[in-house]
Amino acid sequence: MTYAWWLYPVAVLAIHIVTLESRLRRAASRGTTLVFSGSFALKIMFGSATVILSILLYMQGAKTEWWIDLIAVCFVICFLFGWPKTIVTDNLGVKCVWWWRPSIFIPWSQVEDAEMGRSGSILVIGQYANITFEAYHPDATGFRRQITSKSKARSIRTPRNITELNL
Repeated sequence: MTYAWWLYPVAVLAIHIVTLESRLRRAASRGTTLVFSGSFALKIMFGSATVILSILLYMQGAKTEWWIDLIAVCFVICFLFGWPKTIVTDNLGVKCVWWWRPSIFIPWSQVEDAEMGRSGSILVIGQYANITFEAYHPDATGFRRQITSKSKARSIRTPRNITELNL
C-alpha cells in the first residue's frame, strides 16, 4: 500500500459531491434564456487538486525552471476559467459558448435529433453542428424539456433505441 492510500477515497467522495451538486442545481434563468454552466464545486475540486498535486511534486523534489512553472500555472488558471463550457437555450435555439473559441449555435428548426450517451450526456444533432450537454452540467431534466418542446426531436433516443430493429 502506498503512503497516500487515503487520497483514493477522498477523490471518489469529491467526485460524488460534484455529481450530486450538478444534479441538484438548476439552470440560471434570464427571462426566456436558460444558462447551463458548470458547477462551482467542480472548479473548486480541480483547483484544489492542482494545488495539492503541485505541493506533492514540489515535496518530491521535482525541480524545474521558474518560467516553466509560470507557464504551467497560467495554463491551469486559463483551463479553470474556460472549462466547462456554457450551454445557453432561448427561443431561437441552443448555443455552446467557450471563451477561447467561437460559439456554436443551432437554431431550433435545424435540430434534427438528440441522443443520450452512456455517461448521461446528451448529444444535440443539428444540420451543420453538434452540441454535447455533458453529465456535469446542471439541470439535465430542464435541458431535456427544452430540446423536446422546442425542436423537431420530440424525444431523446438512448443507445438501446438506436440499435433496436423495431420490427
